[in-house]
Amino acid sequence: MTIRNTSTESRILESRHLMAALFADGGRLAPQAFSRSLNGGETISITLSFGFSQFPILGVYTRE
Repeated sequence: MTIRNTSTESRILESRHLMAALFADGGRLAPQAFSRSLNGGETISITLSFGFSQFPILGVYTRE
């Protein structure tokens, strides 16, 4: 996943800010715990682990 901090200020991205949604069975799941500091305007690419599921992830969304 590629994430960009559009703010000019530093921000901290934590696993609680992301959610996998729209599993084929209607479920939701948060990724395994992580925390990453982003400088203003910084873009990062990270690999997230949502553990094992019998169903594919159909989308990932952010939340505050």
